[in-house]
Amino acid sequence: SFGTGMFYGCKSLQVVSMPQGIKSIGVDSFNGCESLISVSLPGGVLESIEVRAFNNCKALKTISIPQTGVTKIGTNAFYNCKSLSELTIPDTVTSIGNYLFGSGCYLKELKMPYLTGIGNQLNGVTIDNLTITSGNSTISTKDFSGIKSIESLNILDGVTTISQRAFDGTTIKNISISNGVTSIGENAFGGCGVINASLPLVWTESSKNLFIDNVTSLTTTVETITLTGGNSTLPENSFYGVTSLTKITLNPELKKINTGAFYNCINLESIDLSGIEEIGVSAFYNCALSEGVLIIPSSVKTIGDAAFNKAGMSGVMFNEGTDEISLGIDLFHTCTDLSAV
Repeated sequence: SFGTGMFYGCKSLQVVSMPQGIKSIGVDSFNGCESLISVSLPGGVLESIEVRAFNNCKALKTISIPQTGVTKIGTNAFYNCKSLSELTIPDTVTSIGNYLFGSGCYLKELKMPYLTGIGNQLNGVTIDNLTITSGNSTISTKDFSGIKSIESLNILDGVTTISQRAFDGTTIKNISISNGVTSIGENAFGGCGVINASLPLVWTESSKNLFIDNVTSLTTTVETITLTGGNSTLPENSFYGVTSLTKITLNPELKKINTGAFYNCINLESIDLSGIEEIGVSAFYNCALSEGVLIIPSSVKTIGDAAFNKAGMSGVMFNEGTDEISLGIDLFHTCTDLSAV
């Protein structure tokens, strides 16, 4: 092992290549090595990077952590390493200390397992691309709080549950969630200002207001949503009042759009209903639908009352084969821009 403070304050040290057989990078091993540029950590038996191991290594640009063996990274391990722009933390790591990089640090690319307390681990950090590669199965409420901002968050594997307001307390512009997630809680994306989202359809009617930032004022920021897979039914009021939404891509498994699913999505420009069989009551009430003609495909068998009431499309086309469709009352009531059917 590299013992405590082994190279502490060696301000001229620039490059370190360590021999095989090192089990631990000890506390303060390279603390204050302000000229250190590159570090290659040995594979094989390395198990831990201890507290403040590379603290205040201001010039450190690259550090390679072996993808097997390491299980622990201590508090402040890379604190104030402001030249470090990319890092991959291996999936073998099960413990990460708080304030790993410190306030004011900026990372272009960070790949790491999700461990509970990530907001404290990455407290104050700005990240362009954060990829969650594995880790704990449940993202807890407000667990990302403390991270300054994330341009793009990609959740790949390991996570199966996203709790209520999981990302509240940080800023995330783009979020992509794998189909491995099987449960998403109410208001899950509230309070993080997300603009673009790609996720599976795995929420229930009780998990409402997914993208509502403020439930009282119903403020929203999300503009585009892509549903990548999941259930065949879009629950009631799924995107009720998401006034910022302009584009949505529905998952290919979807057959039923339930009551009020897009109610008052006043900026939703268009909707592709391919494969849809049932459209619920007031499903698209007061939606813009301003991009051309609304096409009702032959797959649709039922359209509920007031489904497109006050919608803004200029035309409606019923595809051949929709002659046995069941139509509700007030279907296109007060569609003032509708000029052709």
